[in-house]
Amino acid sequence: MDSGVGYGLLIIFFSFPLALFTIFLGILSLIWKQGLIPGPIVLVVAGGAVLFYVYGFFETQVF
Repeated sequence: MDSGVGYGLLIIFFSFPLALFTIFLGILSLIWKQGLIPGPIVLVVAGGAVLFYVYGFFETQVF
């Protein structure tokens, strides 16, 4: 088996979701700075997104 396959899977399954997560938080912060969403709502949504990402990461490690 080619050793490059492991690195490809690492990039696909770790880096891509992390990039999507970072883009989501960036868009959320831009909307917040425009004043379209109140601060407390942004904190709740961002906190939920962080917890969901951490849970998803650890779930793939355990199961």
